[in-house]
Amino acid sequence: MPIGVFVQIAEAGDDVGDASVLWPDNRTKIPFGTITLTTRVDDQVPDRRCVRTSTRSAAVGGGAVFGDERR
Repeated sequence: MPIGVFVQIAEAGDDVGDASVLWPDNRTKIPFGTITLTTRVDDQVPDRRCVRTSTRSAAVGGGAVFGDERR
């Protein structure tokens, strides 16, 4: 199952420092890539109940954390 990933381009006045602020739908969106799901993972196995995106911090707004920081 392919899933398209798009990047929305900011315009003058858009708050790029706060990820919780929605921009209008008319902002330009460009294709950034595709994620393809090829197999189902057994979600009953404890180590497979979550998706790990990174073990390091990412610079994002809104207090979001990634990887092992949630513990």
